[in-house]
Amino acid sequence: MTEHTSPAEVFLAQDLSIVHSFYLFLLETSFGHEVPVPTSIAHDTDVLHRFVLLLDRAVTPQMIRDGFRIEEHRKAAEAILRMFEAKANRGREDRDKADVIATALFRSLVREDAGDLQDAEDAQATSLFETELRKIYRNKTMPDPPNEHMQLVREFERLRSDVQGFRHFDELIDSGIMQKVRDMKQTLAPSFLHPRVLSVMASYNVFFHRRFDLLFIQAAKNVKTFAANMERDGGNMMVPAGTELTAEQSAKLSAGRIINEETGLAEEEFQQVSQIKQTLRKQRSSMANTAQPNATGSRDAVPSAAGESSKENLFPADPARSSGTNAPAHVMPRSSSSVADVQAQALESTQATIRSFVRSADEHSSQVVPLPHGNITLTTAEVEAFRADYGDEKSFRADYVARLMQMTALDARLMSELHEFEATRHTAYNWKPHADALAHLLSVGRDIVDQAMQLAGLAKQRGLQEKEAALLESVENIRPRGRATVEALQSIDSSEK
Repeated sequence: MTEHTSPAEVFLAQDLSIVHSFYLFLLETSFGHEVPVPTSIAHDTDVLHRFVLLLDRAVTPQMIRDGFRIEEHRKAAEAILRMFEAKANRGREDRDKADVIATALFRSLVREDAGDLQDAEDAQATSLFETELRKIYRNKTMPDPPNEHMQLVREFERLRSDVQGFRHFDELIDSGIMQKVRDMKQTLAPSFLHPRVLSVMASYNVFFHRRFDLLFIQAAKNVKTFAANMERDGGNMMVPAGTELTAEQSAKLSAGRIINEETGLAEEEFQQVSQIKQTLRKQRSSMANTAQPNATGSRDAVPSAAGESSKENLFPADPARSSGTNAPAHVMPRSSSSVADVQAQALESTQATIRSFVRSADEHSSQVVPLPHGNITLTTAEVEAFRADYGDEKSFRADYVARLMQMTALDARLMSELHEFEATRHTAYNWKPHADALAHLLSVGRDIVDQAMQLAGLAKQRGLQEKEAALLESVENIRPRGRATVEALQSIDSSEK
């Protein structure tokens, strides 16, 4: 440092030195040996900066999660947040690390024995943490997040309510809410480090992890009790390969070490408890009534996409022209019953995400819905459909809003899978699951469009011109995505199949 060094440069050098020491501690703990350090970092801030960025590429969110101790590393955590906030281009790893650090810092504001915070207490803690983050950023002026990002942030209140309503671990895992949160955080990436956003993310993480731990402990106890009762009754305690929960995994899951669901243990490990419960339940049911046929047999019979796609173009604008279109080159194997299950859940989850956004958005911003792979624009009728609530009502109006929402969700899912397919297009194998998903969505899409067209015909008979026009407009809006899907699948070379 020289006498002409600015305060900002002094602060930067201090932060880099702190982060450098913390990252070396994490890496040397992980590797079990010292990390070579260039001697010039002691007197050259530029070299130190570049070396810290190199270390940052080597340090994973998991390392920070496992090695961070609030009493020892608070200054390092604050310096890392400032370093990420100052980055011109932040990657997903930066966001994940910031998520881990912010969650740990927020947890220090809340007593470990506080249990589930009441809304007022949580709002107070979140507001306090937002103020703390602004101090960490040294009261730097930051542009407000765009309106669509703040709409997503407000949706976390609805997610908290959903998570609070889960009474069983199976419900939490099967809900797909963890993947939904990952997608939302990815969408929020440009604004993620803003105190107003990061404070809500940290608060939600702490809330979710406490709920997760509670439900997991209950589920683990239930599995042991269920298994013991079944063994006592003479049942077979064998479970399918790959679903056994080892003692190490059980301890790892139940010991409260899950600091961030995105960067911690794989979700497949979370699902093992549910899988074991379901396996034991099926065996118990089989013991009780061995004369019953296999209830899951019918779910394995999924028609091949070759037969499905023989109807040519997914959404032909003119049915008379469809006979001239070739079928997609890719076919979904008959054994892929899981594709149908996964895509059904994904469509439902996407529809719920759009509904939550629309219902929490104001009137002027509800038509453009931000999603991980791009925005989708809703028609006025589609916005009204997502705001309607007819429950289980059996009526024309209920069918009308259901078709509009299904077409919107289908369009979003096609966009997402097309993006993933193109991103993995030239890999050896990674494109295959996305091609399977697209082939299945083609089949589902034809059924949805057929139902929409039938409903439009009924609306015309009843003189409901506005509803007929709304249905036809939504059909026309998803045709381009349907054609793009057909073209993508037709482009697959035989060597890739």
